[in-house]
Amino acid sequence: MRYAIFLSLLLLISDSTPSSRPKADLVEGNGLLEACTSKQPLQGAMCIGYIRGVIDGENMMGTALNKRPLVCLADGVTLGQVEEVVVKYLKDNPAERNKSSAGLIGIAAATAWPCPQ
Repeated sequence: MRYAIFLSLLLLISDSTPSSRPKADLVEGNGLLEACTSKQPLQGAMCIGYIRGVIDGENMMGTALNKRPLVCLADGVTLGQVEEVVVKYLKDNPAERNKSSAGLIGIAAATAWPCPQ
């Protein structure tokens, strides 16, 4: 969560010239895939920050509602690995990319790292 807040602040104070402005809309899968596969560092940072925020948010909501979390990342799993799984899911499921990024991230991560029942 702190990472997402830090990233938001960084975006506010960063140079906002047209060439450095983020082009992808991360709310849906097409924009998330664009950001995650971009060669621009800012786009990549937005991708990682968004994914981290969704994973943290899902875990926090599960705790707050006393429900079993959907995603249980194994010890040692890096954020880079989660990004790779999400990007692979988005590439493998183009018909789903018009849907909510948060939901798509949850599906991809829960498929890769499901919680024990």
